[in-house]
Amino acid sequence: GDVGFAVIRPLKGKHIADVTGGEKIGFNTNKDVSVSAFGYPGYRGESLKVCSNKVTRPDARNRQATARAIDCNMIEGASGGAWCWWKDKNHSDCTIVSVNAYAYDDEVGVVVYGPLMGDEAKRTYEKALRL
Repeated sequence: GDVGFAVIRPLKGKHIADVTGGEKIGFNTNKDVSVSAFGYPGYRGESLKVCSNKVTRPDARNRQATARAIDCNMIEGASGGAWCWWKDKNHSDCTIVSVNAYAYDDEVGVVVYGPLMGDEAKRTYEKALRL
């Protein structure tokens, strides 16, 4: 799975996170954490869905991929939704550790894969911060 970062100029002195809110990003996090994966699946994507589960196995079909799986019943359309690792059980402090990236046709509605945000993603993020 690919990871990208967008740089948005401030408007009237305000950053977008000042207006909409934002979350921290975690790089090189433990691969065996529990997360909540968010998304707007379906062809119309009208309602937010969430799966909370442990990040499990690597993608066995593509051994070169750095993606990991989460058991999740989301269908197509949920791509890009954040995987939040919660600092506490009250779900008050989210760190984004991955995003919904893909599922195989025979696993749609069962498993969602997301990339690990490792050193390359961290370098890309840091470069975007300097723009």
